[in-house]
Amino acid sequence: IDRKENSIGERGLALKKAVEVLKNNGRLVMFPGGGRDFKADGFYDKSELVMRVPKPGIGWIVSQSGATVIPIRLEGTDKVMPNMSNGKLPKFLRFERYLLRIWKPITIRIGEPLRFSVGVSEDEVLEKYVQAQVELYYKGG
Repeated sequence: IDRKENSIGERGLALKKAVEVLKNNGRLVMFPGGGRDFKADGFYDKSELVMRVPKPGIGWIVSQSGATVIPIRLEGTDKVMPNMSNGKLPKFLRFERYLLRIWKPITIRIGEPLRFSVGVSEDEVLEKYVQAQVELYYKGG
């Protein structure tokens, strides 16, 4: 579902489409925190980003659909495809940031399903989701 970040009306339609998919027994893969940058608004442990602040859309979708949320944590994606070029390389070689480093490991941690009923508070969804993500972070530590 393309949520078209710059268009409020389009984002609303994308959220409604997500609810429709779930109500028809479909599945969604969402990244509620957005991208992979390292200077994000989020929750930190010392200077390490634990997780980005989730967008409120996940709470609304769950409130409308009663969907079960399975928290998943991906670690190491920033090493496989870094956000920034290596500043030590000459400019003509800085395309290297677009090369996948398939030899770098990615760890996938899967949490316990979070079950919700239709009408649950959006804040409750976000709170439980954040708590589950933090727990996954510390399990990997």
